Amino acid sequence: MPGTKKETKVKKVAHEKKESKTTQKAAIKKEHKEATHQEAPKTEAVKSETKKIVTEQQNEVKVKTKKDVTYIESTGRRKNAVARVRLSVGDGNLIVNDKAALDYFKDTFLAHQILEQPFAAVEQSHKFNAIIKVHGGGKMAQLNAIVHGLARALDKRNPDFHTTLKKAGFLTRDSRMKERKKFGLLGARTRKPSPKR
Repeated sequence: MPGTKKETKVKKVAHEKKESKTTQKAAIKKEHKEATHQEAPKTEAVKSETKKIVTEQQNEVKVKTKKDVTYIESTGRRKNAVARVRLSVGDGNLIVNDKAALDYFKDTFLAHQILEQPFAAVEQSHKFNAIIKVHGGGKMAQLNAIVHGLARALDKRNPDFHTTLKKAGFLTRDSRMKERKKFGLLGARTRKPSPKR
């Protein structure tokens, strides 16, 4: 019988320890909940204030960046070159990738002649400004892509220019591309020379 009394005492002690642990955990959880409930409205208020500040800043920026300049947007392509053109009324300034067109294309004489072709065809030289972003291909492909984009923009601006630009061939996209290399050949068409010769 004495062994059973000890066992019951040990069980009681263990039970009391478990109860004390659970009560401590419950108290900690309550404290944590109360703290988070008190902090939550503060964080929400801070978030709402920051949202207001951000929206005010965005509205300010929008007002600053608005421009009264109207422009016509078009794209021109040649080989792998793609040119995005924004055409607006001006005095003939052409800006290519944030540089003057003649600075971007080192071959100034040839570039100047080629860029003026669509304007000269419709007798509108030095009457429009253009901001152009071009990528891909080589310099000559980029130049022809820009001409294609400028012609398309002029056509959008005034439909009367369509026939003259079409006859001059500025509105047609030049579909000639580099042919891909084939397996077993040296290039697109060239074969290896026969070893018997």
